[in-house]
Amino acid sequence: MRNQKTVTASSSGDACAICHGTGWKLYEKKVEGYDAPLEYAAPCPRCHKIIAANDESGIPSGYRDMDLYRFDFEAYQKDLSKVKKIVWSFFEDYKKWESVGKGLYFWSDTPGSGKTFLACCVAQSIRIKYGCRVRFITVPDYLSMVGDSYKRQMGERDESKIYRECELLIFDDVGVQKSGDWQQSEIFRLIDTRMKNGLVTIFTSNFPTEKLKVENRIINRIQLVSIEIQLPEESIRQKKAVEERDKFLSEILA
Repeated sequence: MRNQKTVTASSSGDACAICHGTGWKLYEKKVEGYDAPLEYAAPCPRCHKIIAANDESGIPSGYRDMDLYRFDFEAYQKDLSKVKKIVWSFFEDYKKWESVGKGLYFWSDTPGSGKTFLACCVAQSIRIKYGCRVRFITVPDYLSMVGDSYKRQMGERDESKIYRECELLIFDDVGVQKSGDWQQSEIFRLIDTRMKNGLVTIFTSNFPTEKLKVENRIINRIQLVSIEIQLPEESIRQKKAVEERDKFLSEILA
């Protein structure tokens, strides 16, 4: 049974009868490999746009209407059945993962391989089903935010605090940041704080953990709090762009 937090979207102040103020309407769907139907979500026709307009998660706008059912594991040439089982377990058995503070680490050296898309899809599904407070930020943006706070006078709001305290964080593009002393200290502080508080993090990167150009203590923390998953070295983004191009050409040339 889901434990969704109510977000009032109607002008009258009452939660929507369709989605109960979440912005999503839940359905059941049969998924291969599972005996019982699983829940999936579709935007609420009444108030999804209202809630989406006030979304503070930071999830890229193109991914905000996505959930795990929108991710096509069969789009790759490589068999991803094992990866699919792990990811679906992370969603369906999330409370077990959360109880031990375990997240996921998606990596692939190929741009457009679906790392960030998959991270957002599974996080959105968890957000919808369990009512978790989710935040998304790239590592460079996080460090820029922290750097700006150093320049401001003391007493101002610490905007980086929410990323250390939210229930589920997507920490995107690990490994592309500058590797100065203070940058590494701030990355360590975020991951270490979340680990000590049992908070779940989903990481994405172009590198396996052992090849990250960061301090060993950061690598050690990431390996402790996540299950590492390599996605195929295939550009799904490019494949989709070619398919859309060919479809458009076939329509206008018909």
